[in-house]
Amino acid sequence: MTDAEFEELNAELLSLIRSKRRGAALRINDLIRRRARCRDCDREDPEFYMIRNDVWQKAVPGGGGVLCLACLTKRLGRPLADEDFGDPPE
Repeated sequence: MTDAEFEELNAELLSLIRSKRRGAALRINDLIRRRARCRDCDREDPEFYMIRNDVWQKAVPGGGGVLCLACLTKRLGRPLADEDFGDPPE
């Protein structure tokens, strides 16, 4: 998913949430599930990790979305190193 496609999906989600339209709940749930999938391979990914902001910005300059570790590695063009990972917020 490109940055533009992600932003479009995100805008639709926010619009539906704000609209409080009847029957929007199913579409909202669908969009939330879509946002939680890997942007590149579209796989539902149970991997949760904290990556340093500077590393994430190199991979996803727009900053939004989710990447599985395999796609993050591919975008960076190198293997991940221990120092790429950050500590979770307290």
